[in-house]
Order: sequence, then structure tokens, then C-alpha cells
Amino acid sequence: AGTHNANVEAVDEEECYTALMLAAEEGHTATVNALAGTYNANVDAVNRWDGKTALMFAAEKGHTATVNALAGTYNANVDAVDRWDGKTALMFAAEKGHTATVNALAGTYNANVDAVNRWDGKTA
Repeated sequence: AGTHNANVEAVDEEECYTALMLAAEEGHTATVNALAGTYNANVDAVNRWDGKTALMFAAEKGHTATVNALAGTYNANVDAVDRWDGKTALMFAAEKGHTATVNALAGTYNANVDAVNRWDGKTA
């Protein structure tokens, strides 16, 4: 196997996703590990459209193993906020009812449970 020099930070023009964001949203933890670990993809990169991070995409879909990889192994910022509503990964997981993901973010990774969004001032 040779070196191909792919740009892991390249962005999809239509949706403004990086490969890491797509892998996280789909819960492909092995791919997240390859991109973040082997290829040093930026785990805190933000989607140009809405300002979401890979961690937010994974949390919103309830992919706890992927959240654990991003927050635990690669130290993704658990308190980053999206551009539109000021929501955190914890807020996205909570509003979708993903209890295991909420427990991981709040319990294991100490996400700020008192953070409020910009839209209506609600917490997770």
C-alpha cells in the first residue's frame, strides 16, 4: 500500500461536511478512528453550514461508541456550540432521547449540563 496524500479536511461542497463528520453521523467508529487517529483529522472542525462538529453529529444520532472515540480518545471539545442555536453535543443527544450518549457526555466527559442555547435559553 502506497501513500495517496488524500486531504482528510476536504469539504463536501453541497453539505459542507468533512469525511470525519460523515463517518461520525453514521456511527462508523472504525472510520472515525482511522481519520482522527491515523490521519490526524481535526476533530473540532466545524461544518460551514451550521457550525456543527463531528461530535455533535454523532451525539444527535445516539452513536455512543463514536462519541466515546471523539471525546475520550481524541479529546473533542464537548462544550462546543453550533452556529445557529448555540447547542452543544449534550443538547443534541438529550433532545433526541439518547440516554447512553447523554450519560457519556455529562458523566464521563463532564459536558456542561448548565449550558443554555441561544434560541430559547434551554439547557440539555
